[in-house]
Amino acid sequence: MRQKNCTMHIYVNTLKKSKITQKYPMYLKLVYNGEKIETRLPKTMDVMESELKFWDKSSTLFTHKKDDPRNIDLMDFQVRFNKYLRLNDHRLVDPINVIMAKVLNKPSIDKNWTVLSYCEYYFQNRVKDNIERGKGTKTNYQKAITHLTNFLVKNDLAKLPLDSFKHKHAQDFQIYMGSDAQNVASSTTTNIIRLNTIFKEAINEELITKNPFSQLKLHYKAVNRTPTLTISQLSDIIQSEGIKNDPKLPFFRDIFLFTCFTGLSTVDIHKLSYDALFKFYDNRFKLDTSRQKTGKIVIQVLPDCAKRIIDRHGLLRHANQGVVFPSFTDDDFREKLKLFWAKFSIYS
Repeated sequence: MRQKNCTMHIYVNTLKKSKITQKYPMYLKLVYNGEKIETRLPKTMDVMESELKFWDKSSTLFTHKKDDPRNIDLMDFQVRFNKYLRLNDHRLVDPINVIMAKVLNKPSIDKNWTVLSYCEYYFQNRVKDNIERGKGTKTNYQKAITHLTNFLVKNDLAKLPLDSFKHKHAQDFQIYMGSDAQNVASSTTTNIIRLNTIFKEAINEELITKNPFSQLKLHYKAVNRTPTLTISQLSDIIQSEGIKNDPKLPFFRDIFLFTCFTGLSTVDIHKLSYDALFKFYDNRFKLDTSRQKTGKIVIQVLPDCAKRIIDRHGLLRHANQGVVFPSFTDDDFREKLKLFWAKFSIYS
């Protein structure tokens, strides 16, 4: 019989524009003998509307930037697909979902993964170099994997196959976190949430059929309430002469105050656009945006203090792709906060 061709298609799905990011997702599709499979490519490859005109369907590359990092990934997909066809005399000797895994450089479903090897694989390929994950998130994933490693080693399960890790093991791990590892309930929950995400991905990659962590009862509230700032302490921060006279601190002080007045996180502030600000009455402004991590809608009248912070530090609307504030790193932000907490004794 004549061998039918297997084709690979990469395309921008213009029917699925994100309401949060206002970007279009990219998809990769394989078609063979009437069977097809497609998958959404990572969010880092999403396309802004202004970039659509630069998308070349024939070459499946972006033409406006030679060094566009998405082009590197797109060419890698094509290289791996062509290599597979070449090595197999242009015949598909594996199921189409296995071919997809090879093209995307995901773990093959026929590989004998252990729990630890898959967790390490996930961290190295889904977390460590992911620009959308903050340093704190990456650290939390590493901590969760370290705790799981210690648990498995302690119970002589270091070589346990991935598909042999069951709900009973997850329950025992939860108990271990509170006893041997002496973690409080909220910390245990944080670690389990990370591991839950890793096992969800293993399900998506058809390595396992059930998530052993999915049915655990988690405790989200810490025993001790996190201290909160008082109006008096906020006033001290605003009026501190020591902060005002240090050229490195006022900007970071103001970014911190902006988070207090709006409830936004630094992740939200990095991407806060002028399009989220609406003038509506007596020179007052409304903030209409959404949280980056949760997608939760935030609509509020902007306090005068927050508006003055934008007036002091905001960029021109046409600059920096419409982002309100100059760029800064989260690490620098945290270090500056520690500095003026200690230096000026904001907390009593």
